[in-house]
Amino acid sequence: MSTGLHDHHQPTASPHAHTDAPMEFRTANRVLAVVLLAVLAAGIVLSVANPALGELRGLGPVLTGEWAAGYQDRFEEELPLRETAIHLWTAIRFVLLREGRHGVVVGREGWLFTTEEFIVDPDHELWFERNLAFVADVRDALQARGIELVVAVVPAKARIMAQVEPQTLGRRLPPAADGLLLRIHAALADLGVPAPDLAGALTADTQRFLRTDTHWTPEGARVAAEAVAPPVRSVLDRRGVAPISFDLQPMPAREHRGDLMSFLPLGPFAAPLGFPPEPVSPWRAEAQEAPAVGLFDDVAIPVTLVGTSFSAGELWSFDVFLRSALGADLLNLAEEGRGPFAPMRDYLSGTVIEEVPPEVVIWEIPERYFATAW
Repeated sequence: MSTGLHDHHQPTASPHAHTDAPMEFRTANRVLAVVLLAVLAAGIVLSVANPALGELRGLGPVLTGEWAAGYQDRFEEELPLRETAIHLWTAIRFVLLREGRHGVVVGREGWLFTTEEFIVDPDHELWFERNLAFVADVRDALQARGIELVVAVVPAKARIMAQVEPQTLGRRLPPAADGLLLRIHAALADLGVPAPDLAGALTADTQRFLRTDTHWTPEGARVAAEAVAPPVRSVLDRRGVAPISFDLQPMPAREHRGDLMSFLPLGPFAAPLGFPPEPVSPWRAEAQEAPAVGLFDDVAIPVTLVGTSFSAGELWSFDVFLRSALGADLLNLAEEGRGPFAPMRDYLSGTVIEEVPPEVVIWEIPERYFATAW
């Protein structure tokens, strides 16, 4: 099935935040800064004395910061313990400048954010219209098969934290990004596509996102699932799909290293600088009473979930909470690392939709994807 859109590469950008150190780690930072600056000073002297390590001459490049990028590369490449050098340099850069590598915005109090939530695609208006047109195509393709569509728009972590704990950001969203969520919901309403208010649910209570990860916590996934459930359950009720009760059970907690730490590779300095691993407890759901299925009956799964790593990630357990909130089983076809549009395109053109036809498709889409290329 043709979706009417072609694949595009998503642009990247890399603004950085210059923010204060987390209050509780300031003393430790000062001590560590002395050590790191001593190493840095030794490295600068070495680079002056050894042409193999750099071409630093005079204080001009040092004062302007022009030496930093080239010096970092040489510092990492020339030392035998390259990984240790990377950790050390990252710690120096963080202590001095409060920034990480391209891809991360360093907030306050140990919070990290993806730069993708702060950048605005130069062609964002064009992509907004094209992506909405794709949503309309998906709606029509599903309706032609007798399938309803519900879109779960995942609000940006930076947006939610700016509302519930604004001190963690240290900066504002650009105006175009700030107004994006309202535009999305208004546009989906015009298309007649149900899109529950996940932002309202996520700002209602406690922490909903992980500090060092792009994604929501299991608790955030739970409240999002509870917000998505009513319009989906309404369709299932109209179509005579009887509810099933599920038992939710927590699994042992795991020490999780957030995906944003790949842009802040601190190694052994991570915990002292305020970025320890985060404990995350995934969940599982067990049906209390499975529906009776005859020997020759087809297995009916009334809901299909398509989306991104917010839905595919086992740690967050979004699909688990959806089963419980919906009182229905679902087929999870979400994928990591492909965005929300490519998996939906593949779903519509593949055989699964014929082999396991649902009553409802839940399409999870992070808000930033509406205004970017894919």
